[in-house]
Amino acid sequence: MPKTGGLFGKKSGDSIAQLKEQMAEKLKNEIQETQKETEEKILEIEDFSKDEYYSDSDMNRVWVDFVVQLNKGSLSFLKERKLKNDSHKITLVLASNHERSLCEEHRLNALQYFRINLKNTQINLDFEVDTTLIPETKSLSVEDKFNKMVEQNPDLATLRQLLELEIEY
Repeated sequence: MPKTGGLFGKKSGDSIAQLKEQMAEKLKNEIQETQKETEEKILEIEDFSKDEYYSDSDMNRVWVDFVVQLNKGSLSFLKERKLKNDSHKITLVLASNHERSLCEEHRLNALQYFRINLKNTQINLDFEVDTTLIPETKSLSVEDKFNKMVEQNPDLATLRQLLELEIEY
């Protein structure tokens, strides 16, 4: 005999059973979706944890991309600096301690950029100062400066003679 009546109107036993089945099916689908999402995240983590080999050319390409991304005029010298790679330790060779202090601010960003783009989590970044990269400059006298300019443009000496100019020492 079907059930009738109830607090909120008439419901048959079959309707309640159908509602229970629908709710059970909905929960089952939600659980399956959650499991799929979890499995996908696990696969992503596993893929990321597999460190890949990278060549020196890959490393240099990623470095140039990073410097371009920084887009700071004060760091434009970084494109010219050399990188050394020694078993997941990337060393940036800088010309002075001033350059090193400028780079320290960006160490973590650069390290993260290397690790992501080279797909290797074991990479470390270090800075090394080599003062021989920039040769010492000597100050030139006024006469030396003029002679250098004459080497580049010989007409300058002729002009000086025509105007009867003298070089001040």
